[in-house]
Amino acid sequence: MTGEKYDRQKQLAKQFLRWAIWGAALFFIVHTLIAYWPEIRQLELRANGWQWLALGCAITLVAHCWAGWVWHWLLQDWGLALGGIWAVRVYLLTNVAKYLPGNVWHFVGRVRAVQQAGGALGQSVASVVAEPLVMAVAALGVGTAFRTDPSITVIFI
Repeated sequence: MTGEKYDRQKQLAKQFLRWAIWGAALFFIVHTLIAYWPEIRQLELRANGWQWLALGCAITLVAHCWAGWVWHWLLQDWGLALGGIWAVRVYLLTNVAKYLPGNVWHFVGRVRAVQQAGGALGQSVASVVAEPLVMAVAALGVGTAFRTDPSITVIFI
């Protein structure tokens, strides 16, 4: 098999795999909606409920964009200047894979994206592993700073 033909087949396989992962994620999201649809239909939103729902979606989107930007800073610290917009875009796109069974595919997608952008395996894995740890430490700090009940203690396991 010639090198050019092999490269073409490899590209087609990658493209198929990419669409298969997106399809699987969409399938599991739709499957979950169908499975819980009777319960979802019983929910009733008050007059301002749609506003609260829209606000919650907007806050969630901003939080995910912020997490992507934090990941961008981690990538910079490891010597990968891939850009903040690139990192947020990859973060948001790969986050869909979180809903696949196993809950690791969004991490795998980020590692692959960094590698395809020229990063080494070690850099990509380190940035992807560090991101949720940084977020957990930040959440612990915010939670500790704003706790209202001094009797609540944080237990590390």
